[in-house]
Amino acid sequence: MSPPTDIQSNRVMACRLARRTSDDFSENYGESALDSIAPFEGDEVQLGHRAVGSGAFASVFPIKGFNLRANKPKKILGASYGGNYTREQIQKREAADKSAQNGVQYVIKSLKDKLEDEN
Repeated sequence: MSPPTDIQSNRVMACRLARRTSDDFSENYGESALDSIAPFEGDEVQLGHRAVGSGAFASVFPIKGFNLRANKPKKILGASYGGNYTREQIQKREAADKSAQNGVQYVIKSLKDKLEDEN
C-alpha cells in the first residue's frame, strides 16, 4: 500500500475538522442551526437601506438594530401574532439586541420583489 498523498492527508484532516466543528456547534447551540437563531417579528428588525450583496434570487441587507417588543402578541385584524416566546427565546432575542448595540453586525437575506410577487 502506498503512503497517502498530500491531497489525501489534507482531505482526512478537513473531514476530521468538519466533524469536530459540527460536534462543537451541536454541543453549544443545539442539533439544528435554527436552534441558535432568535425569533423576531418583521417590524422588530431595523434594516439598512443599501444592500450589501445581491444574487439572482435575493439581496442581503445589514441589520442596523432591533426594536424588541414586550413578550405580548400583536393583534392584526383580530388575529394574534408574535409574543409567547419561551424563556430561552427571550434570552436569545435580548442577547442579539445587546450584541448589535455593542457593534456586532448582522445581515438578513431577502428574496427579490419580483420573485415574491410571482407566488
